[in-house]
Amino acid sequence: NFKGMSGGELVLSLKPDPASDGWIYETHAKPSFLARLVVSANSTERGWFDLTPEGVKPKRYLLEDGTRETKRDAELQYDWAAGRVRGSARGGPLDLPLEPRAQDAMSIRAALIADLQAGRELGTIPMVDGRELKHYVYRREGTARIPTALGELETVIYTSTRRGADSRARTW
Repeated sequence: NFKGMSGGELVLSLKPDPASDGWIYETHAKPSFLARLVVSANSTERGWFDLTPEGVKPKRYLLEDGTRETKRDAELQYDWAAGRVRGSARGGPLDLPLEPRAQDAMSIRAALIADLQAGRELGTIPMVDGRELKHYVYRREGTARIPTALGELETVIYTSTRRGADSRARTW
């Protein structure tokens, strides 16, 4: 919702990867009539990853904005043996060195859940964002009980900020 108007739905799914022992996490936009002016109903974001004892290890990432233009699309391949992530993003080639725990926009969501379930502190997580590797710092702020369709649940509250961002930067 934006200012009381529905923007549509974003459908998230997590399913086993039939081509490996890994997982596929994806989103599909279902924009409302007005939201179609800025978001295509054909947009898809998908991440392939393995769940290891150390956490989530991304293998591939794909972002298609659903338009004929490719300047906002991205396709990444992770080569952990060579320590590189290669592909294209924002209209150009991408070739970056990988850091331990590096993620993309889809795998980071699964990585946070896996780390919390394993009792690991989140700390700083590098993420491929556009054509660079940015570092996001996760800080535990506390807990809260919230009402849900499942009943009242105990939750953990974390904030996320980009390392090196100025004080006006967004905090999630």
